Amino acid sequence: MRTIAVTNQKGGVGKTTTVLHLAADLASRGQRVLAVDLDPQGHLTVASRVPVNEARGSALEVLTGQVSMSAAVITSPHGFDVLAADQALARIERDGHAEGDTMYVLRSALDAVATSYDICLIDTPPSLGVLSTGALLAADAGIVVPLLPEAFPLKGMQLLLQTMGELRAANPNLYLRTLLPTMVRPRWATHRDMTGALPTLLPGISVAMSVPSHGAIARAATQRETIFSLAPRSAPAQAYRSLAESIING
Repeated sequence: MRTIAVTNQKGGVGKTTTVLHLAADLASRGQRVLAVDLDPQGHLTVASRVPVNEARGSALEVLTGQVSMSAAVITSPHGFDVLAADQALARIERDGHAEGDTMYVLRSALDAVATSYDICLIDTPPSLGVLSTGALLAADAGIVVPLLPEAFPLKGMQLLLQTMGELRAANPNLYLRTLLPTMVRPRWATHRDMTGALPTLLPGISVAMSVPSHGAIARAATQRETIFSLAPRSAPAQAYRSLAESIING
């Protein structure tokens, strides 16, 4: 199983939407996919339409050693398995649950189910706390960083890259797989300029096909569907398919 973390310490950049659509598209290609919700807001859990009341545990119970990963996951109607989360997960950050141990628990829990899946995608909270750090330590197939084009958080990216450098001793496979510009409006000069400048601002880092702003994404979120079912030929659908294909191909 290859594990990819989708992360950015800034909120509202499309992390959950990215995980949802990558998971759905990869599953449609026959990949066995596990999506892990590590955000206490639980947006991925809601978007995945999993019957949480039927689950035997959540991310909190797995990270605190109360339930195994295999017992806690539940299947989404979108075709992939989900480790659900809710607001109770915030206790990990708030109460400082044996911080050093907690950061490694996720990796161990994923190792235990590694033969059951081809790909694991982790949705992280908008911070670089214990939960996001645990995701980075578990990510052996790189991280994807969704970002907005109108206010490129270069300072935030530098902090993320610094954190990755500090964690690489514990996870030698940690690397920035690609940047993913999201909510891009191609007709806006500022958006074109910013997305075009990314390779110069962060040389050597891959930049994926941009995900344009599209009304179907908002409608899909409201209906807890994917853009593949509402607008399968749209530019955002093509962008997510392109990223999913790049993951399959290595």
